[in-house]
Amino acid sequence: MKAPFSSIAAWWDGRSLRERRMLAVMGALVLGVIGWLGLVRPLDGWTDDQARARVAAERQLAQIETAVVQRGVRPTETVDLQTLVAATAPTAGVQPTLGMSEGGRLGFRLDRATSAQAFGWLAALEQGGARIEELGVVENPDGTLGVTGALSGG
Repeated sequence: MKAPFSSIAAWWDGRSLRERRMLAVMGALVLGVIGWLGLVRPLDGWTDDQARARVAAERQLAQIETAVVQRGVRPTETVDLQTLVAATAPTAGVQPTLGMSEGGRLGFRLDRATSAQAFGWLAALEQGGARIEELGVVENPDGTLGVTGALSGG
């Protein structure tokens, strides 16, 4: 272990004072460049990436807040879901089967409905004040949809 260091020490002792100073300055410059490339530049890149991500998140938050304001706040009155389902189903051309969902909400099932009928009916429910808490959609072999879900008021 001492052999490599003794040979380096002997080599260093063989240099003149001027050469030692030049080698020391060169070593400091090399360490500075390595530090710059290995530490400072990656940190600058990370900071720039985080700044861009923050700007994108702030922009998305502003869009969401604008959408919430445009949608408006609904009154907190409760909605009679069964009446709403009975009123909107014939208009949409669907015949839902109602029951209790696992979560204790009003559950529904559509066995064979086109996508226009099913999603039109769901949109009408939302416009009437219902909130779709659960939704499952399966395509039947004949191209119609089987839709299950749960509703809550407001």
